[in-house]
Amino acid sequence: MAVFKSARVTVLLPTVVLILSSMLWGLVWWPLKYLHAAGIDGLPVIAIGHAGVSLVLLPFFWRQRSQCQSGWHWLITIALLGGAANVTFNVAMLYGNVVRAMVLFYLLPVWGVLGGRLFLGEKIDFIRLSSMLLALIGAFIMLGASLELFSQFTWPDLVALLAGFLFAMNNIVFRVTTQLPVISKVTALFMGGCVLASVPLVTGWAHTEPLNINVIGLSLAIGLGWWLLATLGSQWAVTRMEAGRAAVIMVMELVTAVMSTALIGGKMLLLHEWLGVACVLIATLLEASRPETNDHAPDGTA
Repeated sequence: MAVFKSARVTVLLPTVVLILSSMLWGLVWWPLKYLHAAGIDGLPVIAIGHAGVSLVLLPFFWRQRSQCQSGWHWLITIALLGGAANVTFNVAMLYGNVVRAMVLFYLLPVWGVLGGRLFLGEKIDFIRLSSMLLALIGAFIMLGASLELFSQFTWPDLVALLAGFLFAMNNIVFRVTTQLPVISKVTALFMGGCVLASVPLVTGWAHTEPLNINVIGLSLAIGLGWWLLATLGSQWAVTRMEAGRAAVIMVMELVTAVMSTALIGGKMLLLHEWLGVACVLIATLLEASRPETNDHAPDGTA
């Protein structure tokens, strides 16, 4: 009985952590939109926030360097994939319609399920397929279930699509590299995000107003108090579960974004939005309440 309870906790805890982390990601649009409305461009906020997190994590990364000696190529891959995923996601939230960008980002279950099958050999059984389709149907319904939506793509929409793909691929790399400490992988992710967000600013491709101490402080607060917590939670969890399972559960981020934009904006959710939310919640419950279909990878080192 004790062994059974321990096994259930082993499966349940990463699921709960991933749901809570996804809800944090679903609220990340709020401080970014607030700063943008105040005339503060997003790229400096993203770059400063990622730089602050990188500096805080660097001592831990340095202590774990001996464990990373044989995996530098993976850390560089995470820096590129994860850093680009973070930057493109935040840019899409900042410059696009929050709900629309979230829905397009959450083609994530497709990339996660297919990537898990191709690269990790994860089975796509009836429940996995059903939950993936339910999540996608829910996302489509939230957008209004109109095919005309696909003819109205803007550049933030494309960035949101790219962010979802990059995020799913990064999750797969996190799961494959269980021999590397999670903290080191998260450090590489934020360092990559800092560099990628800084390039347009340094090269002059993106123009921004001079920063003051308040903006820098707010940027660091968002990075350390929001992105770091959400990233550590989500990446710790995805290392301990199937990529397809994680991709479906993370659609909770979309539900949080839809409901928070309505609440903060003082609006009521429409019927089709409630139906979409219901589909996503059912998909999440299907994945969260079942055992893994195959042996998951060994736990990564914190």
